[in-house]
Amino acid sequence: IEGRQKEKLLRNAGEHRFLVAFSKTGTDCECAEEVIGGFRHSIGGWDIVGGFFETNNPIFKDRLPKGVDNTAIFVEGKDGVNGCYSMPTGPGAGPDETASCMITDATKHLMLVRH
Repeated sequence: IEGRQKEKLLRNAGEHRFLVAFSKTGTDCECAEEVIGGFRHSIGGWDIVGGFFETNNPIFKDRLPKGVDNTAIFVEGKDGVNGCYSMPTGPGAGPDETASCMITDATKHLMLVRH
């Protein structure tokens, strides 16, 4: 992270959290439009965006855990029009373990809600 993005992040650190967003390719993930740093990747019909997101987005209101805990937030439809909810929070275990657990939990949850 360099230049203006670095300055913005340092100036507004309390308003940003490092998050990873998964969305179906071709759908708009508006909360990921102005992500600072991180990565973007597409695979198997999914777009994955990770970086420092602005937490003042209504989708995140009252859904982000306090401190360094982890959670998964599910947004259905544009801006959550068809529902927006989060899974229980849990402690962090490091980047590799955390990402692996989040993907496993999300996969299990998605399998349960399919019709």
